[in-house]
Amino acid sequence: MKRPILLSALLALGLATLASGQNIGKYSNAPTDADYRMIVVEPKEGATLVGRDVNIVLTLPALPQGNRAPQANQDVKQREMNTPTFQIWVDGKDFGNLPIGQNVFVARDLSYGPHKVVVMAKNISGQVVDRKEISVTTVETASSVAVTQSAAPAPYVAEPAPAPAPRIAIEPPATTHYTSESPTLPKTATSYPLAAASGLLLLGAGALLRRKS
Repeated sequence: MKRPILLSALLALGLATLASGQNIGKYSNAPTDADYRMIVVEPKEGATLVGRDVNIVLTLPALPQGNRAPQANQDVKQREMNTPTFQIWVDGKDFGNLPIGQNVFVARDLSYGPHKVVVMAKNISGQVVDRKEISVTTVETASSVAVTQSAAPAPYVAEPAPAPAPRIAIEPPATTHYTSESPTLPKTATSYPLAAASGLLLLGAGALLRRKS
């Protein structure tokens, strides 16, 4: 009777060892690039932030909802195994790895101006499974944001060229050309009848003077 019991115990131990080995093999390089996609919750790309500190928040693997124990416990363990290690750089400075399971980091006392944030997600084996790069700008006050936006130069719009003034053609005065064939002769300043009358008056005045003498 003892031999079947012993064989059953060995078989159960072997199955448990096999299952454990399969789980170890399954999670030895977890997560993979197929299991996890990193999302930077904040800051958003191109954001303008007030102050010297930049909060960096990253997503963790989703946890299935509604499962009961022991499945719920298994889900928690699987999420822990699929949670990557995050490494962060700000403006080329390496801030190292976040503690395992943490997904929030605050870069403090940055200078005002543009900054580049790089986040790398690595699995248990140290392999890179995802990488994100975010550009942000820090300003001193909220009014600086409005000033920066209002200071942007307006787009240049070329003014339309003025319409050319209408050209008025000035015609030269008409000139009458007379020829020997013209039916009338040109008028001049001398009037022949008036000249004849003046001559007669002069002759009469001369005759009166002769008689008196």
